[in-house]
Amino acid sequence: MGNDTSGALVRGAPVVYRRRDDRNGMADFQQQGPITTLHRLNPDRSAEALTYFTHSNIGKKVALILPCLISEFDGSALPEIVQQLSELDWLGRVIVGIDGADSNSFETAQTLFSRLPQPTTVVWNDSGGMKEFDQKVGISPGTGKGRNLWRCVGVANGFAEIDTIVVHDADISTYEASFVARLAYPIVDERLGFDFVKGFYPRFDEAGLNGRVTRLLVWPLLESLISLAPENARLRYLASFRYPLAGEFASRISVANSIA
Repeated sequence: MGNDTSGALVRGAPVVYRRRDDRNGMADFQQQGPITTLHRLNPDRSAEALTYFTHSNIGKKVALILPCLISEFDGSALPEIVQQLSELDWLGRVIVGIDGADSNSFETAQTLFSRLPQPTTVVWNDSGGMKEFDQKVGISPGTGKGRNLWRCVGVANGFAEIDTIVVHDADISTYEASFVARLAYPIVDERLGFDFVKGFYPRFDEAGLNGRVTRLLVWPLLESLISLAPENARLRYLASFRYPLAGEFASRISVANSIA
């Protein structure tokens, strides 16, 4: 499979996540635009990716960033994610950003993540100290995933050994420990030459089609904009992602810094 990224703003590769119980769908080998799509055709490749990170401490250069809402600690997904992450002894660091917490709920969050074997930093985005920091740097009051992620990337920059960050949501009910390795692998293996990786997976379940924002807003919007400016490289680049709103991605920290 070629990796022709000429004209791309960032070299990227969406990675397919196929659910364990999905045995009916055929892989779609279509390649479009400057973005390469890497398909998960063999479940055994997950074990191979995990093994790669144990060599020469490669995994110690990788940090996982988890932007969370405090309400997600009441669900079943986050404790399972913590349990799965506990198996990744190769992972260099975990950085958790928490929105909406008071002092008591933040302490509860710290207790949950204290189970992890990796060095872990838990960021309290609603603390008095963080509000003072926002005022000092001229940031208006507010919350949101983007701001949460921005702070966590800043924390990651404080650790000189971190070269790659992996980001995913905290409400994935089908989480597997291999998610982190599969996202980071195309970046940390220098032979592949990628700087940015985005998750891509089937957007349907027993209840029907999901991904309504992408289907009803993002794709029509991009198509309309491209029809008005067909030579715009940035629009063609965005349209090349198979699922642009996926919450799971990995990036070289230098790339994240350039757009943060």
